[in-house]
Amino acid sequence: MVVRLSGDVDLAGVPRLRAALVEFDRRGHHRIELDLSLVDFLDSSGLGALLGALRRARVGGGDLRIVAAATPVTALLEILGLNTVFGLPSDPARGPAPAS
Repeated sequence: MVVRLSGDVDLAGVPRLRAALVEFDRRGHHRIELDLSLVDFLDSSGLGALLGALRRARVGGGDLRIVAAATPVTALLEILGLNTVFGLPSDPARGPAPAS
C-alpha cells in the first residue's frame, strides 16, 4: 500500500495521521510505502507517528518504508540516522549520510 502525504506533518495533523496508520494496521496492511515528496515539514510528533507505525508494521510481519521524500525531510532523516531505518537511500546530491 502506498500512502502519499503532503504539507506539514506536525502536531496539528499527527492525530489524524496516527489514526489512519493504526487503522491500516488493524486491517492487516503491514507493508506500507510512504511518499513524502510533497511534505514541507516534519516535526518530532510526526517522526513519532511514523516510528510507531514502523513498529506496528514489523510486529505484524511487514515493514514501513519511505520511498520518496522532499529534500528538507530527507536531510532531517539523514541527520537523525533514520533514513536507513525507513529504507530511504541518501540523496546522492547531498553526499553520503554522516557516520553515526
